[in-house]
Amino acid sequence: MKHHSKILTKSFLFFFILMTCIRIYGNMAKPYSDGTTSSPIFGSRDCKVLSEKMDLTIVTSEMYDDYSEFYRVKYKVSYQIYSEKKAKLPLLFIAQNMASESTVSVNGKKLNTPKITNQNISQFSFIHKNQNSEDSYDIRFEQNSPKYVNLNELIYFETDLEKGENNIVVEYEGVPEYNIYGLLREFKITYALYPSNYWKSFGPIDVDLHLPSNLEIIKNNIGKLQEEQNGNYKIQINSVTQEQLEITFSKKVSVFGKVLLFLDPIGIMTIGFLIMFYFHIKWMRSRRRKHPKKFNYTILLGSLIIAILTSLIFIFSYDFIQWVVDEQGMKQDYVLLAVFVIFPCILIFYSVLAWITDLWYKNRISQNIH
Repeated sequence: MKHHSKILTKSFLFFFILMTCIRIYGNMAKPYSDGTTSSPIFGSRDCKVLSEKMDLTIVTSEMYDDYSEFYRVKYKVSYQIYSEKKAKLPLLFIAQNMASESTVSVNGKKLNTPKITNQNISQFSFIHKNQNSEDSYDIRFEQNSPKYVNLNELIYFETDLEKGENNIVVEYEGVPEYNIYGLLREFKITYALYPSNYWKSFGPIDVDLHLPSNLEIIKNNIGKLQEEQNGNYKIQINSVTQEQLEITFSKKVSVFGKVLLFLDPIGIMTIGFLIMFYFHIKWMRSRRRKHPKKFNYTILLGSLIIAILTSLIFIFSYDFIQWVVDEQGMKQDYVLLAVFVIFPCILIFYSVLAWITDLWYKNRISQNIH
């Protein structure tokens, strides 16, 4: 029994390493469809941002072109800015892949936001042509920290600040980034935080999120997430420790669905393999006891059955998991992976392992007879 346990342990380690290599191989593809990356406004080191409040409302989108939109994010970003005197201040807001026209208001008054084009770009000394891309530019408020953008992603405006507190509100719509491979489609909202360094001081950032009832926040990389009622969440960021805020959400999944996602097809296949391996060992031992000197056909037959069933478990577990979590339209390349990698690897290496195991049993039985 002790040796039998060692064989099981070694087999599990071998199978785990093999499946890890297969998993790395199988994920070599662009996993995400790009979304909107936003940032606070680049400002002045002579003014203080007392606070920033982001109100993000996620709504179902009906836009389906070459780029499929599942959801849109409605941004309403408010800044409380303190100026020690009246001043005319140029400000810049970046919203990469912005999906709508923007509106800007200062102290309740709506402002015009001039378009930055190739014709008037010379008026903006902080924008430089990117020599490596025809349509790309970089903005530099510091020499060694360029941010690459397209001109239609910039919201530029000049405002007359009053002495004391001022309120600036920027509104627009964007699309979240999402994965196109995998089992569950996850959406990520990205918001750059580094522009806060370009103000004299920058106060706390409060984020209010409003989601439909069928969605939930999975994770965020900065600030404490507080879940409230009716799909509402709050995040407060008191100090900027990351270059950007990332908020990931997905459709709500049952407990059973979360267990399956945790296991994923590799884990389900491994469990199935170990169960079959256990019964195959018992089958080989039983055959060897009855026929100590004959060829043990259960080695090859069992190896073939296990290789076929393991590959089928791997293939159909994808459809089963996606059925449980109610996710459609995800790209999968794992059927070919199972046919051309998993099946032959298991058949070859497991057959060798089974043969060695049977040989050990055969020698042990022979020693007991003599």
